Amino acid sequence: MKIILFTVDQSFSVSVAALTGKLASAVNGKVTLVYITSIDEEKAAGDFILDQASKLMDGVKIEKKHQRGSSLAEIMDLLDAEEYDLAVFEERRRRGIFPTEQDSLVQKVIKHSQIPILLLRQKSNKFNKMLICTGGTEISEPVINMGAKLASKMEIETTLLHVEGSVPVLYNIAGVKDEPLKNIIEEETPLAKHLKKCDEIFGDNKIKCDAMIKHGVVDETIIETAHNGHYDLVILGASWSRKKLTGFIMGDTTKELIKRMNSAILIVKSKS
Repeated sequence: MKIILFTVDQSFSVSVAALTGKLASAVNGKVTLVYITSIDEEKAAGDFILDQASKLMDGVKIEKKHQRGSSLAEIMDLLDAEEYDLAVFEERRRRGIFPTEQDSLVQKVIKHSQIPILLLRQKSNKFNKMLICTGGTEISEPVINMGAKLASKMEIETTLLHVEGSVPVLYNIAGVKDEPLKNIIEEETPLAKHLKKCDEIFGDNKIKCDAMIKHGVVDETIIETAHNGHYDLVILGASWSRKKLTGFIMGDTTKELIKRMNSAILIVKSKS
């Protein structure tokens, strides 16, 4: 796996660099470290930042790049110039209701890039529990495949979550938000077929994955589940289009999750 880790006008945080190195080691991957500065910074300063990050990835094959220019243009040029399997960004939280320049940058990369994007928080230092969010159709299979591969290579405890956007009247009356998985799988529906396919994918990767079906508002349900379950990594899916970002989780849900969740987020693309 070829992984590219970016930072813009700041050093790589210890936790993010170390976790990226751990991921690369688990999948026998290579990491390209990219430090981008918008000013004409001396080469020695950039080399120092790259060298410090590479020391946190002992045993991993490293390539280092110091770029100068517009951050978005440099990132997209690098992603277009070479085939990478995963792009990694760090989010350093700042207080405020308006998106930061970094938030906007990551959103633009997510919108235009075809490859999976991993967004790590500054406190990210482990992947022990993973929540895979599926839209319930075959278009979600790239999400399932990526999650299964990571779970297998890194021995991560894994849960599959599907959220129905509306709550049936029966569940409203009973006050129940979780639907028994057995009832779903026994039906001949697209969701049932998808869940059976997911089970096959996890089986092929020799991992055990629990599954949950929940009803409610999609983003709120995912956030609540991830928080209450203490998940370190949440995997989402999005359809790739040059015109817009649509997804298994529709509308502005992906943006909301990126903005509000504390866990690391991996966004996996597929062509709709």
